[in-house]
Amino acid sequence: MPTKMPRVTFSLPTVLHSKIVDFQHENRCKNQTQAILSLIEKGFESIKSSEEHSVSKEDRYLLAGVELSRLSEAMAQLNGEGREKVVEYAEDLAAGGRYKKINQHSMGKEA
Repeated sequence: MPTKMPRVTFSLPTVLHSKIVDFQHENRCKNQTQAILSLIEKGFESIKSSEEHSVSKEDRYLLAGVELSRLSEAMAQLNGEGREKVVEYAEDLAAGGRYKKINQHSMGKEA
């Protein structure tokens, strides 16, 4: 179907394509283009949301130190699937709340 919108062509790994197809079916998107556009919009929303809850400068410096080095060394020993599991686990820990820091601006100190 002709369109006046810009066209973009790109290649992607089979694993990523499978995830897009799964997303398409789970969310009842008419086609892969609609699924990809939806995922891009969700990505932009996520970026905007994370910018609103950004990490303090002090925390960024801390992450750039010893902890990041240890994590980097461990990640270097893992294959792609293992690295993805580490990221998912970290996201689960952050989302769960048990290990989340208390906002020092509202509480006066960190947990």
